[in-house]
Amino acid sequence: MKKFIKYTLMLLVAVFAASCSKDEIPMTSTVDLAGEWMVTVEADGEAWGPCMFITYNTNKNDGQEIWLDDLGNFWGAKVKLPCNLGSLTFGSDTPVDNVGYDPITVKVTEGKVTFGGTKTPSGAVADAIEFKIEYSDDPGTVYVAHGYRRTGLQGGAE
Repeated sequence: MKKFIKYTLMLLVAVFAASCSKDEIPMTSTVDLAGEWMVTVEADGEAWGPCMFITYNTNKNDGQEIWLDDLGNFWGAKVKLPCNLGSLTFGSDTPVDNVGYDPITVKVTEGKVTFGGTKTPSGAVADAIEFKIEYSDDPGTVYVAHGYRRTGLQGGAE
């Protein structure tokens, strides 16, 4: 009887352990460029921020484009941009439609992510983002954005 209980318990443990295994969730094709970014935007000697921008994959998931979205925190920009995963760059030399604030267009150039390229306000090493952005309703003003990927630490902006 003791053997029966022992083998039954071993079987239950094995079944329980097998049921706890989870399937891995695959990453999107643009995971290296995606994230929440605390960004400062500068132009003509003025600075705004930090404000949150986010970058994320498109539904194509082909590694060729990303969304850049300021969540209404700066200008109301939500644009789909070409990207290059090998060089961690994004942007377009021609204006693209702005889904976030129609009918203006937005030109984003020199977009780049650098792994471990900056520090958060608390001094933690974080990935850096930088890009230039120009809005059709403010022609000639090129805004320079730079910041860091949110780390989730400190319960705040990091």
